[in-house]
Amino acid sequence: MGNPLRQLHANWLAALALAATTSCTGPLVELRPIPVTETPELSTCTAAGAEHCTNVVTFTYLGVGGFLIRAGDDAVMTSPLFTHPGVIRAGTPVLFSISSNHDEVDRQLRRLLGDSMDVEMSRVRSVLVGHSHYDHALDLPYIMQRYTPQARIVGGMTTKRILVGDPWISAHRSQIDSIPLIDAATPWRVGEWVPVANGHMRVMALRSSHASNFLGITIAPWHRTTDRHDLPRTSWGWLLGDPYAYIIDVLDARGLPVFRILFQDAASRPVDALLPPFAPSDDRPVDVAIICAGNYENVESYPQILAGAVRPRFMFVGHWEDFFKSMDKPATPIWFTNTTELHDRLDTVMRGRWYTPEPGGRIRVRYSG
Repeated sequence: MGNPLRQLHANWLAALALAATTSCTGPLVELRPIPVTETPELSTCTAAGAEHCTNVVTFTYLGVGGFLIRAGDDAVMTSPLFTHPGVIRAGTPVLFSISSNHDEVDRQLRRLLGDSMDVEMSRVRSVLVGHSHYDHALDLPYIMQRYTPQARIVGGMTTKRILVGDPWISAHRSQIDSIPLIDAATPWRVGEWVPVANGHMRVMALRSSHASNFLGITIAPWHRTTDRHDLPRTSWGWLLGDPYAYIIDVLDARGLPVFRILFQDAASRPVDALLPPFAPSDDRPVDVAIICAGNYENVESYPQILAGAVRPRFMFVGHWEDFFKSMDKPATPIWFTNTTELHDRLDTVMRGRWYTPEPGGRIRVRYSG
């Protein structure tokens, strides 16, 4: 894989240089970021059912693709990133290596979750990994060992084959629910439900896709076919694998869905906006769709087609901030993101019902069930 990797890496650097001379990052205000000092409280209930609207799902944004999603005493987490290597180190693997900065993970988790960190992390029952690029998986082995040793990892085969390169993950590989592509849901086939939190929640992987990064080039676009014996040394060792989106359901005492979330950690093709043909007992509207701001312009009509197909009550914007700089600095949009265009696309379909939390910010959504 040496020659193809060097060629693709050269193309990536050329594309990055060209993008830097032809693109600019739009203003942050267009994303309407919600300060961490504010906690919007939304509701999926009608006025007639307001008195029964007593249940709450809390979304805490951890940065990049990371959300902590809690219902009662149970939570799922989508894989966050706290180690930010910088664009030169991440983009030039021939010269530089990267690894998880454990001190930074500890410090940022404490900063974002405060005194409730230990309690919040102890509630995590599953960690969902949409794909295996470094900005979604680099910190996961340490987070699992240090903060969520009781949780299960849900992800694709490449995700598992990379993560078992970590000794602790390898020793606990039975906690990985690795989903082959053939078992993921498609617009014409329902996938397998993975139970979470003793049946209080469940998740289903959906086949998805990953928008190109620059000029049609996607970094590390390959699959891993064998287990690693160590973790990747460079950013390009964290291979894409099969991208998945996830349906996350909160269930009632009968095991029926009463709150539904669609999560994406990469902008996807229009065909991936279609949900599988659920059985009547499993069917319900999507209450919250979490989308990815990064590279959205490289996909036609994203996220409008997704919103039109799924018709979520609310949409939350994730993976929107520059992850090449320290999280201690004020959050700014990912490089070259046309925030004005994204604002207009979102408003066209969501009519103001979209929200962009800052890292550490929370949004509460009430529901009846």
